[in-house]
Amino acid sequence: MKDASDIIAALGGAARVAAMFGVSRTAASNWRRDGIPARLWFEVIDKAAELGVEGVTRETVSWRPEKVAA
Repeated sequence: MKDASDIIAALGGAARVAAMFGVSRTAASNWRRDGIPARLWFEVIDKAAELGVEGVTRETVSWRPEKVAA
């Protein structure tokens, strides 16, 4: 896993992730662009472990896109 998009895919897609964490599908989909909210990092790590999804770590859930100077 390298980023939020990989995590979302491994957990079954945005709709499934939204249901798992009580957020809208749009919010879960936006994590691909913005990163997973810090308040959910430990829940995401725990859920991935429960489902047997490897590679979901503090480093991968804390991924943030690089800021590009305008």
